[in-house]
Order: sequence, then C-alpha cells, then structure tokens
Amino acid sequence: MRKTFIYFVVFSMILFTISSCTKDDVVDPNNPLIGLWSVEKDTYKEGNRDLETTFYDEPTSYFIQIKSKGDWVEEEGYLGQEPIVRTYQYELIGNDSILCYTRVPSDGFKMRYELNGLNMILTEKGYKEVSGVNIPYTYVRYLYK
Repeated sequence: MRKTFIYFVVFSMILFTISSCTKDDVVDPNNPLIGLWSVEKDTYKEGNRDLETTFYDEPTSYFIQIKSKGDWVEEEGYLGQEPIVRTYQYELIGNDSILCYTRVPSDGFKMRYELNGLNMILTEKGYKEVSGVNIPYTYVRYLYK
C-alpha cells in the first residue's frame, strides 16, 4: 500500500512538471528564479503567537512554477483532493524582491528572496488586521529546484 502511494505521489509530480513546462521557460541568467520550485516547508508567525511550521511531503505537495513571461503559478496538493491552484503575475523589484499580484500591482504582496544554488527562501512581512488592530506577520517559504 505504501509503495503504491509513493508511486502515485511521484507520478503526480512528474505529470505536473510536464504539463506546466512550456516552450517560453528558457533559462535566463538575468532571472534565476525561472523554473519549477518545490516548497519543502513554510513558517508563519503572527504577532506574539508561536511560530507555525508546515512541511510539504507525503501526502501533501506544494510547487511554484515561475515563468519567463511574468506568470507565477502555485499548486498545492493533498491526497485525495483536487489541487489548489493560485495564479499570479510577478515583477522583479531590485536585486532581491518580487511583487506578486492577481490583477494589478496595487493588489499585490512583496516578498524578498534569497538564492543559494538550487535553494531559495521567500520572505513576506506585513500587517494583518484583526478586530481593527494591525498585527505584524512573517511568512517564510523554503524552496528547492
């Protein structure tokens, strides 16, 4: 049973990779972010609450496909459920930041990125309104190619 499940997860990842790669996804030395990234884990901290960590492995998966024409597609999958797909546009800001948005840049969110070979860390900091009070949050995603 476990072996069948592992085959299912690997097959699903291969299908996602094949179906999401297009001819426009060429390697661009000016934009090393382009490609398919797997999210290993993410962390979230809001105000004084404890840090929450989510690991993406069996039976969940989380991929981010960054394309050369400004498309950013996130796919989060859970065993036995349809994957959650979020589609954004992105713009590079300076040497270490990205702006992701759905329709116009003003509705977007800014993230800092750190690249280290085939690993990337995305950090988003901001404020979330809770009962009329702005509470700071930090959301960090750890990715690899």
